[in-house]
Amino acid sequence: MHLKHIAPRVFSITLISMLTACSTVKNPTTTYSLQRFVVPEVAAQSWRPAIYAGVAQTHKVVLPVHSAQQPNFSCNDQTKCKNEEPIFSMLALSVAPGVVFHYNTALRRVSATWQYAGEYAGQAKAGNFSQALVLGYGLFKDSGNFGDASVVVDANPTLSWDQSTQSIDIGWVAGYRLNDHWLLYGGPFVLKQDVDLSSRFMAPGDGYETMNAKQNFKGTQVGANIATQYRLSRRTTVNLELVSAKYRMEQSQKTNTQLNLMLGIHF
Repeated sequence: MHLKHIAPRVFSITLISMLTACSTVKNPTTTYSLQRFVVPEVAAQSWRPAIYAGVAQTHKVVLPVHSAQQPNFSCNDQTKCKNEEPIFSMLALSVAPGVVFHYNTALRRVSATWQYAGEYAGQAKAGNFSQALVLGYGLFKDSGNFGDASVVVDANPTLSWDQSTQSIDIGWVAGYRLNDHWLLYGGPFVLKQDVDLSSRFMAPGDGYETMNAKQNFKGTQVGANIATQYRLSRRTTVNLELVSAKYRMEQSQKTNTQLNLMLGIHF
């Protein structure tokens, strides 16, 4: 083997070792959620803020590096995948009577809720039937290193990857107020995701040339929730919801059912 072929190979080994030593080795992944908390009774006043915190697990999809493979919903040590902590926070601001914007820090999602039927929050009495539409947009990005840096004989040892997931969801929610404290609500929703994955790997051959591969995955989630809100005081509420949905990406699919809890403070 000529020196000019040995040098690039040594450089490739060193580069892979440096990359994997600097960060945790993990598979490419994207996330999806079974969390709604869309209440159909919205504040009647403009510029009314609220803050929320709760528990709701997010789920991961392990993305295939090679086109012959399919997305994998098994997130465990074997797939070098770990779910994040289920704690989340959310900020809300009403901008007009019956219109409120939310930002979910865990999901990195902005959403708008428009109440088009029923009395507004704080004005609704027992027997009130409310309805609302919600539209959301999320952008989730992640990156990492994947592959065994010590095994260069691997067919395609991956150096690094980057993924960007854009999501759009739309839902309808209806609620019935039992009394001044209890509100029952729920409804269907659809989530569409567009995932772009870019990975860099070493192609076999003289010098192990660095190659770039780009893939795109489409995901669709269809589900519904049923929930209740209890008003603890004039400014505090607690929400409990049960969400069930089927998520499909390419030829893989998974159905989940999940219970979520959220506490809110209204100003």
